[in-house]
Amino acid sequence: MSFGASPSDVIIVVAFCRALHRKCRDAGGEYDEIRDEVRGLHTVLRHLKYEAEAPESPLNRDRAIWGRQLEPIIGDCDFTLKQLDGLLQKSGSILTGYDDDEKEVWKQFRRELSKEGFSDDILAQHKDVLRAYIRQIDQE
Repeated sequence: MSFGASPSDVIIVVAFCRALHRKCRDAGGEYDEIRDEVRGLHTVLRHLKYEAEAPESPLNRDRAIWGRQLEPIIGDCDFTLKQLDGLLQKSGSILTGYDDDEKEVWKQFRRELSKEGFSDDILAQHKDVLRAYIRQIDQE
C-alpha cells in the first residue's frame, strides 16, 4: 500500500538531481544543454522540498492528498534522472569516485538530515532505504 511521496522522497531526488547537475557541468560543453535542463529541474525540486518542509505549507495541511498527487511526479523525476545518469555513465565521459570513507559520508549525510529537521526515529525507520540509495550512488 502506498501513502504517497514524503519529504524524504523529495530530499533524495533533490540530492540526486544536484549530483547529476554537477556531473553534467563537469563533463564539459557537449552536456551544457542537458546541464541547464537538469539545473532547472533541480530549482523546481528544491522549491518543492522547502515547501514540503514548511509546517505552514498547504502541502502539510492535508499530506495524504498532496503525497498521493506528488508521488508519481517525484517517481518520474527520479526514474528520468537515473536514466540520464545511466546514459552519461555509458558515454564514458564522466568518471566518478568517492575518496571519502563510507562512514564519514554517512555521518555527514545524517548530520545534514538532522539539521533539516529529520528525527533519529525517522532516520532509523528508513535506514535500509538510505543505505540502499547510498550503495546505488557508490556503484554509479
